[in-house]
Amino acid sequence: MNQIQKLNVIVVPLLSFSKKLRCGLGNLSVIRAIQHSQGTSFLLKKWGMSDMKKKIVVTGPACTKESSKALADLLGGIYVPITETQDFRGADIVINYGSSVPFLYKRVINHPKAVKFCVNKISTLKRVVHGVEWTKDVNVALDWLKKDGAVVCRDKEEGNRSDGVMIAYTKAGFNECPAKFWTRYFDHVHEVRINVYKDKILSVYEKVTEGDYFDFQHMIVSGEHKQVDEMIASIRENIGIDLYGMDVLVNKKGVAKLLEINSGASLMEETIPELLPILKQEIASYV
Repeated sequence: MNQIQKLNVIVVPLLSFSKKLRCGLGNLSVIRAIQHSQGTSFLLKKWGMSDMKKKIVVTGPACTKESSKALADLLGGIYVPITETQDFRGADIVINYGSSVPFLYKRVINHPKAVKFCVNKISTLKRVVHGVEWTKDVNVALDWLKKDGAVVCRDKEEGNRSDGVMIAYTKAGFNECPAKFWTRYFDHVHEVRINVYKDKILSVYEKVTEGDYFDFQHMIVSGEHKQVDEMIASIRENIGIDLYGMDVLVNKKGVAKLLEINSGASLMEETIPELLPILKQEIASYV
């Protein structure tokens, strides 16, 4: 086993529609694949969103462009790339897909301040319950390495695509890992992406690693998980994000740990029919 395992992911171009989405951590989404093959009008008709009369803007950074544009098309709105100090007060609603840049608005889903809490990993872990343990103390990190046989070294507090993340398995490997902070390694059998809108779980996917890439596989889940419910409640109360994906590790005993919150999670096929009717009803109620 290597002393350091890099957690890089190769972005594989999305060429065809499949329930089993093979991709990297770039926002390559199933919905854009459907659009390319069948057209936006097909989607609007399928999910009944073309009759929306409200002015809807979806904005976000370049890394969420594909999903942002798809959501704007589905809602009959417009996609506007985020820039500094934009004025969106002419819109009935702004859906912010992953930007912490402040802007002016009448109503907003995903306030930039809440997104900023999500983007910063330490800020996230300070505010949620059942998060992975973290530290900036090198001695604590070394103690975790000794007890667990591994420790996660993180070179960036802010980032995506697992950039700056490595796992050290030995002290020699630890010394080679640049890190601004460390998280305790949590031995797990599942890593899942749980997509949420205002406390409602929309869809669940398992992240299945195959070599240098991973697949998101849709999961059918039933019942409740107390720790996950408590995570969602703490996110609402202490972070205030509305629409997000949370990455959760689950061990063989069913214990769950929150890894991070993604404020611009890829828009997935099974998420769409759960999310759009809720948004439609909410937006239609605006006066």
